[in-house]
Amino acid sequence: HQWVGDSAGNGGRVEESDAGFLRLEALFGTVKRRVTSRNFTGGKMEAVFGEVELDLREAEIAGDKAVLKADAVFGSGTILVPNTWSLRVLGSPVMGEYADRTNQRPPEGTGTKQLVIRGGAVFGSIVIRN
Repeated sequence: HQWVGDSAGNGGRVEESDAGFLRLEALFGTVKRRVTSRNFTGGKMEAVFGEVELDLREAEIAGDKAVLKADAVFGSGTILVPNTWSLRVLGSPVMGEYADRTNQRPPEGTGTKQLVIRGGAVFGSIVIRN
């Protein structure tokens, strides 16, 4: 992967590969990113004493599935997804919250894109919305 670094300022870092993989890190700060990539393959987001907001509503998944690892430790993360994607949320909270608050209506038949979100929230929260 070739990485394009992008300092988010305010205690955050954003990196995006040419292969559609995204890394977001907020350490005692805030990172907000809107993705419009037509080949999103997944990524990793971390909020440690900070906040990350990832907006995927204009993105398209490359292939059938993308995997996003989302973790929060004394921080919070919000993931905004299109209501046409199928979601599989495999997060674990410890004294925190890992919640799917979407209203998903994936199209019937073949070709439905799936986003798998896994990770943990320790004294923090990860919330998925439309």
